[in-house]
Amino acid sequence: MSHNRIGNSGGRKIAKYLLSTQVLTHLDLSDNLINYEGSRYLAQALKVNKILKHLSLKLNRLVDKAGSKLCIDLLNNSSNLESLSLSSNSLGHMFCESLAEFLKLNRSIKILDISCNFIDDSNAATLKASLEGNPNIIELDVRNNQLSDETEEEINEIITKNFLASKNIPFKKLGEYAENKGGNA
Repeated sequence: MSHNRIGNSGGRKIAKYLLSTQVLTHLDLSDNLINYEGSRYLAQALKVNKILKHLSLKLNRLVDKAGSKLCIDLLNNSSNLESLSLSSNSLGHMFCESLAEFLKLNRSIKILDISCNFIDDSNAATLKASLEGNPNIIELDVRNNQLSDETEEEINEIITKNFLASKNIPFKKLGEYAENKGGNA
């Protein structure tokens, strides 16, 4: 369904379909001119549809308010989404605050792509805290935002720890491996 320029009216029709189906697990609505209105229809449909696991809304027209409301709706709906892509929209501070709240409480989401937006260091602390409190997030793309290299590294370290923990592998920094080798000699 990607790259079809369906807009909000198409988003509404897809939302209606989601209300009536219990088979669709992946939905890619990338680059479809969906904005706040269309994202609201989809979020409302996810109140009922607990089968959809993977949703992509990248390359749409979601502004900060739309992304924020989508996160709030997904949280209130007890969404079962495992992966969500909101890459290449116009999401920033308000979205990041709502996303942090969503990530604190949602335990089904594992993969999140918020690359190519307007997220900056001013709300990175909130985002990092929510990631540390949710070990289920094992993949997160934050590239091409307005984050410092240090913040990106800190976020990547949190996600690496989560991923390794999901595989029962202890996390150690490179320096810790060298120290252990030196101590065992």
